[in-house]
Amino acid sequence: MTILQLKKEIMDTLNSQYSSHAINQICNVLLEKHVGHQPYEILLNRNQIVDKNTVDHIKYDLKEILKDKPYQYQIGYTWFFDLKIMVNPSVLIPRPETEELVHWIVEHHTQTNKLDIIDIGTGSGCIALALKHQLSNASVTGVDISPDALQIARKNAKLNNLNVHFELFDVLNYLPDKQHALFDIVVSNPPYIPLKEKASMDKIVTNHEPDLALFTPNNNPLIFYEAICRYARQYLKPKGQLYFELHELYHNEVKEVMLKFGFQCISIQKDLQGKFRMIKAIL
Repeated sequence: MTILQLKKEIMDTLNSQYSSHAINQICNVLLEKHVGHQPYEILLNRNQIVDKNTVDHIKYDLKEILKDKPYQYQIGYTWFFDLKIMVNPSVLIPRPETEELVHWIVEHHTQTNKLDIIDIGTGSGCIALALKHQLSNASVTGVDISPDALQIARKNAKLNNLNVHFELFDVLNYLPDKQHALFDIVVSNPPYIPLKEKASMDKIVTNHEPDLALFTPNNNPLIFYEAICRYARQYLKPKGQLYFELHELYHNEVKEVMLKFGFQCISIQKDLQGKFRMIKAIL
């Protein structure tokens, strides 16, 4: 079977369950993983013969993906800001809107010589690693409550040859120390979905991605924003900046939390879908 024939078979197999955009993404990552070709190389090598063993491995992955398993978990990695990021069910799959958050930070700090950054709730480490990749002079730390997530984050740092420090930290239950003014930037994509929304969400997310990284109590959906604002209030340097990813329906409420903790110059940003998904403020 040639690569072109294999690509057609993959696309035909997925056609009944996925959009054309998703099919193209899945097809590209399957061929990259098993055949070793980037998307631009597939057409150039379209008549290359693919051995039966490779075809069988691809068919197995397709079978799992058709069970509504996220293809990123089946493949074992995804791409984020041009970085290869390993993922498994202990971490969230990085989203495009999170790339937009990173881009927002980077575009405001490309001329800054030295930055100290902390990413709270780092998960796979995608935000911390992308910031280090784009802002090479920055000193970046990623923290998370999950040891399993930190294991993945450290592997991703090694995979991408990036010097980012990762450590275990529970922002809801920490004892403040006497150190102050450690960071120029605090960034977080915290859990922000009230648990009551779980029933209406796509099962491909709720059946596979970690609840710990997604959901908040119905009676306190802003619990992580408050805790991180409290932390940032103590540990940001003067004029330091706090960046959050947002639930699109809670941008005004998060703004009020930030104001309560003394943050100023608050700016709310829409993502490419026109939804309010990012917010930043200055201490």
